[in-house]
Amino acid sequence: MSREPKGSIPNLASWLSLPGPKMERFRPSDLSVLIERIRSIGPVTKLPVLNSFFQSPERGNRQTEALQAWLANQDLNGPLVLVTHQVNIAALTGVYPESGELVVIARSKDGKISTVGSIRTD
Repeated sequence: MSREPKGSIPNLASWLSLPGPKMERFRPSDLSVLIERIRSIGPVTKLPVLNSFFQSPERGNRQTEALQAWLANQDLNGPLVLVTHQVNIAALTGVYPESGELVVIARSKDGKISTVGSIRTD
């Protein structure tokens, strides 16, 4: 996510509040502009491992491994929305999303993460 309050952030908030399965678990990075916008949709709990490591690439492997470990211990029976940065998403999935693009992932029984697809919100 960009640090600037671009159209993608309000669009993402609008998209997530559409009728359908409710997104009730949000885990964003420390981007305060984003947190305030999605607080109206559901409870928000910051997840520091989602903070960008763009300025400190040496943290990338360690941070991605920590995110994989965190994901391995999550109940994924319902929707879980992680909001992070392109560099983090690319490290986890190999996908380089546009700002505001959702990347949908799945966890197999053996704990491996795979990309299911992506959704543009603009």
